[in-house]
Amino acid sequence: MNQENSRLTYPIGKADHGLTISQVLYQRLCFSRSLIRKLRAGRKVTLNGEQVYWNRQVREGEELVIQLHEPEVNNSVIPENIPLDIAFEDQDLMVLDKPAGMLVHPSRGENTGTLANAVVSYWQGRGEQSRFRPVHRLDRNTSGLLVVAKNQFTHQHLAKSLGLKTLSRHYIAVVHGVITPNQGTIREPIARKPGSIVERMVSREGQEAITHFRVIRRFPDATLVMFHLDTGRTHQIRVHMSHLGHPLHGDTLYGGSPSLIPRQALHSSRLEFPHPRTGERMAFDCQVPPDMQKLVRYLEAL
Repeated sequence: MNQENSRLTYPIGKADHGLTISQVLYQRLCFSRSLIRKLRAGRKVTLNGEQVYWNRQVREGEELVIQLHEPEVNNSVIPENIPLDIAFEDQDLMVLDKPAGMLVHPSRGENTGTLANAVVSYWQGRGEQSRFRPVHRLDRNTSGLLVVAKNQFTHQHLAKSLGLKTLSRHYIAVVHGVITPNQGTIREPIARKPGSIVERMVSREGQEAITHFRVIRRFPDATLVMFHLDTGRTHQIRVHMSHLGHPLHGDTLYGGSPSLIPRQALHSSRLEFPHPRTGERMAFDCQVPPDMQKLVRYLEAL
């Protein structure tokens, strides 16, 4: 696939010969059926530069062009001029380094000061209008990398990558206590804790949750750990580590002490995924922020 502005160009290959346009979009390009209906209604797809019937069978050597992006109004998000740390941006997506203390998206009781407010303002300043579509979420007090899609196709493609585990997320955390094995996998289902709208717990009635871990360094009574997620349950790392008796430093919700850091010591340090348009493997790294660096230095000095 080639990229040009907001269009996606797909050359019809030998394996595509005989498929209908709808089948190419669904089977080859992973468009959802709802997006296909939207593209069809808006006449956003051409074959060899012409509008054709969607049951038309394609032939090898032809060219399909899809108009991906249309201006979209974010009526629910108030633009705010808040600085952003942008690791990467193109016409399809952004990779951002979110600071601790910032919500990703406005909530019922807090509709300003979020990453969404900042991104929408940034786009408007560049003359762009898109819906704010985070592909995954980070807790308010978790820092680090997050990817935001700039159109529906990109969001759907990356969400599918997340499900297929080709979108890889790595986190670094400092936990209480010394973890003995150098690496391992936690397979414990997670459910909402009864009586709470926020807190989660390990429960047989919960959803599957898989967390891989690798010890980076041990301290007298703490451990620096790298995590890799197969699933994306709310508070997954925090719940799993608390369940094992190793809550995160600063995570008061799950038994951690705030004496050395006032927020959970958790950072989204690495993202890897195939670019939805080009298929190129993208990889981004982000060092831990100053508050976690200070915590590690303190533990090293003990």
